[in-house]
Order: sequence, then C-alpha cells, then structure tokens
Amino acid sequence: MITDNLKQKIIIVDLDGTLIKTDSIVESVISVLKDNPLRIFPLLSKLLKGRVDFKKYVFEHCDFSSFAGTFPVNTELVDYLKEEKENGSKLCLVSASDERAVKATAESLELTALFDGIYGTTDKTNLKGQNKLDFIKTQISTNNGEDEIIYCGDSSSDLDIWKDNSVDGAVLVGNKTDMLEEALANINCKDKVVKAIPSEKADLKDYLKAMRVHQWSKNTLLFVPLLCSFTFFDIAKDLLTLLAFISFSLGASATYILNDLWDLPSDRVHPTKRKRAFACGKLPIVMGGVQHFSC
Repeated sequence: MITDNLKQKIIIVDLDGTLIKTDSIVESVISVLKDNPLRIFPLLSKLLKGRVDFKKYVFEHCDFSSFAGTFPVNTELVDYLKEEKENGSKLCLVSASDERAVKATAESLELTALFDGIYGTTDKTNLKGQNKLDFIKTQISTNNGEDEIIYCGDSSSDLDIWKDNSVDGAVLVGNKTDMLEEALANINCKDKVVKAIPSEKADLKDYLKAMRVHQWSKNTLLFVPLLCSFTFFDIAKDLLTLLAFISFSLGASATYILNDLWDLPSDRVHPTKRKRAFACGKLPIVMGGVQHFSC
C-alpha cells in the first residue's frame, strides 16, 4: 500500500495489451496445452468455477519464467513512464493476471524497479473492471481522494475506470485508441485523455503472410490429374478439385498459424522470426486462434 500525506500523481498501468503487446494469460494457456494437451479438460473445469481458479491453475501448470522475458514490450509507453518517474510520479502495475505472473513478467523484463507497486489477481480478488477500480481507490490512493490518478489501459473494459470521478486522466494504448477516445467522448470524458499511444495496426498483408498464402501454390498440383486426363472442362470435376484445393490450403494455413503460436518464445529471440506478426505483437494471439479454427 502506498501512503503519502501530500498530494501526488499516481500512474496506474495495465499489463496485457498495455505494458506488453500480448496477453500473458493466453500465452500461459498455450504453454499449458503445449506441455500436455489433455489439460484442456481441467482448464475448462477451472474456467467454469471462476476466473480466479482458472488463472491460478494456468500459472501453476506452466513454466512462466521461461517465456515471460520474451514478451514484446511497449517501448513508447515505457519511455513515457520513465519520464514521469523522473518527475516524481508514483507508478503502479495493476493487472487482472495472476499476481505471481505479473511480478514474474516485470522481473523477467527488468522493469521491476520502474514500479512502486506491482499487483494482480489473488486467491480472493480478480482485479478486473470494478474490482480493479475499488483496489485503486482503497489500496493505492490513500490521500482522501486528493491524489491525481492516471490510468493506462487498452480495453473497453477499462472505460468503467476512466469514467469514475476519482480517475483524473487516461493514457490510451494499443490498436483501439481511436475507438476508446470516441467512447470516452460519448460519456463526456474525452478531456481526460492525457496521451494516446497507438500500436501499428495489422493490415490484410499481415494476415495473408501469417496464413502463408504464398504456400498455397503447392496445392495447384491437385489440378494436374485434370490436365493429364483431358477432363479439365468437366465442371463437376473442376468444382470438386477446387474444393479440395481450398480445403488443403486452409488446412495448411491453420497448421502454420498453430506452429507460430506454439513457437512464440523461440521466434522472439530469433533475428528474423521475431518480426513475424504474432511474435512482435502486431497480430493479437487471440486472432491467431480464431484464424486457426476458422481455417
């Protein structure tokens, strides 16, 4: 708990999607399943019981420290925080992730010294939404509401925090900054925006590259039998072959995407693979899962 009799500027920073350009919980789940795919069943069971139990199980069944140091950091936000730190601001990292994971992430990325306090979800409280706001108001800001509180976030779930009267400023981070600014304007809180740090948005080229569309050319071999049998003008056979081509191609893309998600930690320390869209955080990992199952 931070205590100070004098009015102070306190900057609260979210972890996933804000300080780091990925979701540590999702990557932890991938690590759990990579180690043992059969853990999908206890994962679902824990999720049904509640997010606190789920996050605790995930952290305890993955070697978190082995990949936490590879998370892509939002360097522009870190530079802003360092400047504020030099100006005397108090910095606190507050996340809905398991508190042990939050602390391990800060330590692995050598950012522990930047923060005056590091907090996360515990056995009792899931620090998300209203719970996070209550924690900030009661456990971090203890100067009778006189502190200047700035909250750095990236999600629409942070709107409840920004619109509260106890929060004085908003630092918008990530690829939804325009949407968040518009949402704040709709609730008459646009004047709270202190800074916007937008991420580089993925375009169609990034999605196609992640799917390895250029590799689809190999599947054109499926059309060879039509040419060799001189039945290329048989519409029924053409449609069946085209369907096979699309199925093989999407299956291959799903495999490439799954492999990229599986190899995130190693790709991030590779001189060229670290630039891949999922590895550098340009494409959200959740989107990779959607692409994989849609393929």
